[in-house]
Amino acid sequence: AGGCAVTHPLSSVTVAKTANPVAGVSVEAGDTITYRLTYTVTGGPSPEAKIANDQLGAGLTFGAVGAISNPSYLSCAGASPMSCTLAAGAPAGTYTVDYTATVDAGATGTVSNDVTGVPCTTPGGCSVTHPLSAVTVAKSANPANGASVEVGDTITYTLTYTVTGSPSPEAKVANDQLGAGLAFGAVGAISNPTYLGCAGTSPMACTLAAGAPAGTYTVQYTATVEATASGSVTNAVTGVPCTTPGGCATTHILSAVTVAKSATPANGTSVEAGDTITYRLTFTVLDAESPEAKTANDQLGAGLTFGSLGTISNPTYLNCTGTSPMACTLAAGAPVGTYTVDY
Repeated sequence: AGGCAVTHPLSSVTVAKTANPVAGVSVEAGDTITYRLTYTVTGGPSPEAKIANDQLGAGLTFGAVGAISNPSYLSCAGASPMSCTLAAGAPAGTYTVDYTATVDAGATGTVSNDVTGVPCTTPGGCSVTHPLSAVTVAKSANPANGASVEVGDTITYTLTYTVTGSPSPEAKVANDQLGAGLAFGAVGAISNPTYLGCAGTSPMACTLAAGAPAGTYTVQYTATVEATASGSVTNAVTGVPCTTPGGCATTHILSAVTVAKSATPANGTSVEAGDTITYRLTFTVLDAESPEAKTANDQLGAGLTFGSLGTISNPTYLNCTGTSPMACTLAAGAPVGTYTVDY
């Protein structure tokens, strides 16, 4: 019945691969990539099971299988490789599965994912590659971190973003918070304002735009040490991984230098013509070494003739020249302590 003509309907099964972010877009360590595998059956039902193997490349860790459009015919097992099987008899149509992978911290260069086992219709093939990008920040200060400062001093900070690999896939915001005792000054030079901009004061938010190419991007800004500052003043940057040894918090120790004057006979005591008065000048360095030279000028009044310079307690740091005025200079870097000179 029906004659001696035998007919078989043709069936074709192919697979296509997509990713989000799309192939070729930069990713960073910690990012999650969502892949989609799409089987397409054309013509008659698939006469046999079709297995596609998905192999994650170095630098990727399998996450989880997500939605499967038709689990009656499509199922997946394993991680890397993950094997997805379209059952025999699957009717004409499309069958999709989503799954994820995370970019490892140790990933370098690119991360890729290959599907084999079923003919691929994706232009360029079923291998998906994402170039890696990394954005870091470094912090420096002038005077340098750890150096002494005084009330009224201005500290200039430099924030340096570095993009390595491919362009940054997303905006990166670093927040700079001034500590107690610092007053924000102004934003100075920005190396590339097309990609880097800053707003606010404390915190000041500096944003490196998405798409910033590989390279360095710097911004300078200032702060002034307030009269109310005590102990030390700090400045911390957060929000972007920091490459500065010791971290992106800078600390400057406060220093104060004062001078006191005494006399023998004591101030207010009577003297006569021909008497010799011995004066003592005492410098005191508090809290941290003096960040700059300090000069005290001693001017004799009418009726006094300069005699001679006497003992200097520490001539390594303190020296005096001239007569009236006599200029006594305490050198920069003088450690905490007292320094005296008699004359």
